[in-house]
Amino acid sequence: MRVRIASTKATQKITKAMQMVAASRLRRAQQAAEAARPYADKMSAVISNIASAAAGSPGAPALLAGTGKDQVHLLLVCTGERGLSGAFNSSIVRLARDRAQALMAQGKEVKFFCVGRKGYEQLRRQFDKQIVEHLDLRSVRQLGFVNAEDIARKVLARFENGEFDVCTLFYAQFKSVIAQIPTAQQIIPLVVEEKAANAPSTSYEYEPEEDELLSGLLPRNIAVQIFRALLENTASFYGAQMSSMDNATRNAGEMIRKQTQIYNRTRQAQITKELIEIISGAEAGLTHEFNDGRSSTEFRRRASWLQQLTRSVASPRSWAPSSTFSSRATSRPFSIRWKPRTATSASCWKLRSISVSPPCARSRWT
Repeated sequence: MRVRIASTKATQKITKAMQMVAASRLRRAQQAAEAARPYADKMSAVISNIASAAAGSPGAPALLAGTGKDQVHLLLVCTGERGLSGAFNSSIVRLARDRAQALMAQGKEVKFFCVGRKGYEQLRRQFDKQIVEHLDLRSVRQLGFVNAEDIARKVLARFENGEFDVCTLFYAQFKSVIAQIPTAQQIIPLVVEEKAANAPSTSYEYEPEEDELLSGLLPRNIAVQIFRALLENTASFYGAQMSSMDNATRNAGEMIRKQTQIYNRTRQAQITKELIEIISGAEAGLTHEFNDGRSSTEFRRRASWLQQLTRSVASPRSWAPSSTFSSRATSRPFSIRWKPRTATSASCWKLRSISVSPPCARSRWT
């Protein structure tokens, strides 16, 4: 039990340290995610405005108009590289798995592009043959736009080769330390948001034309949206890890409390067992009356016998009506108190009480 308590305490120290590390990294990751949101939202709004004017033209880019069908779907799943973060990775994978199963139930073909080790490990158990590419970012210490551009370049290359018709991005949007929302966002073809009926309409003049302008903005928009998803994932990961490690630390403390309670009860049971053995020996030798004419020599003889009986577990301090012993097994002294059987006869003794007393110095029997 002592080994288990020590092991739990060591685990508690590890989880506490991981919680502090996650808390220190969360602030920077949260600031980066919040700083990327306005740019990504504004870029989507501008492209949607341009795309609304060019959507019906015959020369619209394929990233806007699509391939004309939606038979093959590519699911771009972004998860973390490490675990110990609660349901952060599993919630994203669950959303992607549900979408894949719904599409396959409709007779569609589904392919996976996994970014992150944890998502890949979970998805390959069920969709091993459908994973077309896996990107590991464990060697990247600080995420940058270059990483997002690399992912976007690979996705666009597969789209140009005709490997899929629709691409959906899966990630966790950071809300707070205890709230990360799994999100699915279609990035190919671009979904143009419809304006409200009472919204003011504004016309823009573009130079060059919309089609030529979109051919350069749409690929960049895909990279921007992927970069935003990576930053949101990073902040969500540290928030989930901080919360889960805090729960683990508190659970470890509760386990330590219960284990210590069991240890103390077991130790007390051992002490009680030793006391019962001493009581049984004392009752066997000294509880009957000495009123049959025997001298005090008999009492001394029986007292010497009790000394020999308790020598293996006790170190007596003095022999008197109140005597204190100390157990070698528990290092807890205890007292045996005697009293005369009758008020007139001092040679007639019976056991009065036995109790555990504070520690005392060991000495020879006197």
